[in-house]
Amino acid sequence: METSLSDGVEILVEEYIDGDEVDIDIILQNGKIKFFSISDNDKTNEPFFLETGQSIPSGLPERTQTELMEMAEETLEKMGVQNGVIHFEAKAGKNGTVPIEANLRMGGDEVYSFVKVAWGVDLIEHAVKIALGVYIPKIHRPVAPRKYLAGKYFLNENSGILVKLTVPEDLKRHPNLEEIHFFKEIGDAILVPPEGYEFLGWVVVSGYNRLDAQDNLREITGKVKYEVVKFDSDSALGRTSRKSRFSSAVLNKTLLTRAARLEKLRSVSKENQEKLRIGVLGNSFDENQEPWEKSLAKVSEEVVAALKAKDYQVTFFDSSDFPKVVTDLKNSDVDLVFNLAEKINQSALAKSDITSVLEALQIPYTGSSPLTLALAQDKIKFKKMLAFHNIPTARWDYAYSADEEIDESLRYPLIVKPAGGDHSLGINNQSVVNNKAELKIQLAFVTERLGSPALVEEYIEGDEYDVSILGSDFDDFEVLPLSRTIFKNLPAEYKNIYTFEAKWGSNPVYNEVILQQPPKNISKKLETLLTEIALDTYNILDCQDYGRVDIRVDANDNPYVLELNANPSLAPGARIPSSAKLLGIGYGDLLVEIITLAIKRYKGKSASYLA
Repeated sequence: METSLSDGVEILVEEYIDGDEVDIDIILQNGKIKFFSISDNDKTNEPFFLETGQSIPSGLPERTQTELMEMAEETLEKMGVQNGVIHFEAKAGKNGTVPIEANLRMGGDEVYSFVKVAWGVDLIEHAVKIALGVYIPKIHRPVAPRKYLAGKYFLNENSGILVKLTVPEDLKRHPNLEEIHFFKEIGDAILVPPEGYEFLGWVVVSGYNRLDAQDNLREITGKVKYEVVKFDSDSALGRTSRKSRFSSAVLNKTLLTRAARLEKLRSVSKENQEKLRIGVLGNSFDENQEPWEKSLAKVSEEVVAALKAKDYQVTFFDSSDFPKVVTDLKNSDVDLVFNLAEKINQSALAKSDITSVLEALQIPYTGSSPLTLALAQDKIKFKKMLAFHNIPTARWDYAYSADEEIDESLRYPLIVKPAGGDHSLGINNQSVVNNKAELKIQLAFVTERLGSPALVEEYIEGDEYDVSILGSDFDDFEVLPLSRTIFKNLPAEYKNIYTFEAKWGSNPVYNEVILQQPPKNISKKLETLLTEIALDTYNILDCQDYGRVDIRVDANDNPYVLELNANPSLAPGARIPSSAKLLGIGYGDLLVEIITLAIKRYKGKSASYLA
């Protein structure tokens, strides 16, 4: 049934065998059984045959145990198995003994400790000896075990979210407690059939005989308290009707995983944030890439290293291989994605599509939503938003071809930019035009060669200011120290703009560009004005967690918004980390703060809302 639900449509159908189910753990070398141990399995939960618990040694009659061993030995011989630590599953019923599975590896979970504690035999040690070819003499098992053991799995009736878990500290000192393990934490999803095959953990207890071990097991498990809720008040979990228990398993699993992620984000405190599983979504590094692409890809490596240094569990996902990353993300257990992705399938114009994928997969993420990223990247729509909200910006027009007429009231010089894209792609020293002939040439370059609509603005001569902002709402906005770029020392033939070459090239002339962090000798009035205009722009576009607003200021201190950089670079030397550093916020601490802001943003949202 598990295969038919998750891995394909093939189903193995076999006759049901009634009887007592056992596990046989065998040390096999050169075709000879050197040791075996039989443990009894408790009755399974039907109809999915979930294991519930077990005990060792077996309470079956010696004759039945001998028949089981002979059957297992014959089965392994017919399979041609000569060496290994084998976990063999079988049944003994009124019609004899029957094999169920022959696992050609050591049993998992409690098996190792069961055999070690009961018989003093170390399965791992003997597996290593077999692998190294070290001869193992026959191991004589005593008549009575060192201890009688009973184990139990912590199971739940329904899929849900673990919201409470209490294991008393004094319980861990109980003389009969051998081991207790939990794999799930508060906020994790528990998927039981038909959604999944999971349990919370297991416990192993000892006793001086079989009944004493079972009594101790009941006592100890009774002190462990946990609660799994089927759905919360804001979730659709459990509210859907279905004709059979199987019809909406996939839907329920998806809804539950989403609700679990949100529940975990809601419940986590800042002190316990590092327990979150963080996925860093970025682009892989390739030696054949252009310098600017290498620089962007390198950011992911920096962020992964910095978060690991802060004790986060981090997994990297490469958005460059889109089909694979969708599958990887879908199957991952990350609680939050730190979104640094710039490209899908080598396209830098798909930045907003990446977050759409995260929302479709219902995975919380840092940074802005698909709509904000799309508006920030589409400079024409961005300009329209600024105009509607009366945000000061240079007068502008746009064109989709070189033949289109541009508003004749615009005053030269003008600057022509690709209307889509980031990183100053398509901006060069010829982008600033002084007459109609130069305008036509540059329009042709942008619309025909680059294949992009063209944004045409009145060129503003002056310094450029970057306003870096953290937060998602006015109650948590923090404006970092401003950055100021001064171009006046460039030679006359170079335009006072950030060209692609200035950002990513090696022309030494651009070393004359002056960067001030924070700006020197500007009035408090101008600083306040830039801050407030940037906040309005950031807020109007509904930017989330972090962003940067770029503003030009003319000779009369009039500000003009150039663009909003949603999810701007977080390279250690980029504007936001550099500005944060001025406040004593280290690189790793800045990344943690962005995660904190994302968590805060999600805490107030319902399970049906991710953006």
